[in-house]
Amino acid sequence: MSSELFLLDPCGQIRTALSASSVTASVHEHVRVDTFVREARLATSPCVAMIDVTGLRDDEIESLRAACFPDLFLLIVSVERVGAGHEWLAWGAHDFVVLPDREAEITTRISRWLTHGEQLVDPKNQGEAQHAFLRRLAHELKNPLNAISGYAELLLMEETLDSQAKVDVGRILRNAALLQSTIESAVARASDEEESEDSPHEPQLESERS
Repeated sequence: MSSELFLLDPCGQIRTALSASSVTASVHEHVRVDTFVREARLATSPCVAMIDVTGLRDDEIESLRAACFPDLFLLIVSVERVGAGHEWLAWGAHDFVVLPDREAEITTRISRWLTHGEQLVDPKNQGEAQHAFLRRLAHELKNPLNAISGYAELLLMEETLDSQAKVDVGRILRNAALLQSTIESAVARASDEEESEDSPHEPQLESERS
């Protein structure tokens, strides 16, 4: 559990969100990239850092990306778009929030990383989260896919449907079935991997290896 929070907050958006929250941590607040980088590099235990990229120049962003923060869980506040946040994730950030209008989410993310940062970056927990996501996705897509397939089958029963329309509806049915099969296969693979990780590996008898 981390008790330190490093902020690069040139526009005060993070501080404004935190002022109305119950987040308790020792806060190191900066408005300049150079002072943030200098102090954050001195962190000696896992800490959380949140960076607001609003208004930062290209050279300042490059300075951030060139810096090495081995003991920080980096959260990036992206004010542009989700795509910009994913670019930061590809660079090495752990999380991001799209602003404006989602300031309340800042405190939720900070609290989560302050409390569970080390567990969140553990590869085993990441695998479990991925499996849970796949199962949830399969559940959420099941009803819409069934509705699409059912409606397409009803269309095929229409006597007024011309031959080209029947071909098109047939494509809908095949692709819906393919998508459902792909999702089910992904969930099954994830479940097999999860069971494999949880099961102890028993040594083989000599006769079994021969």
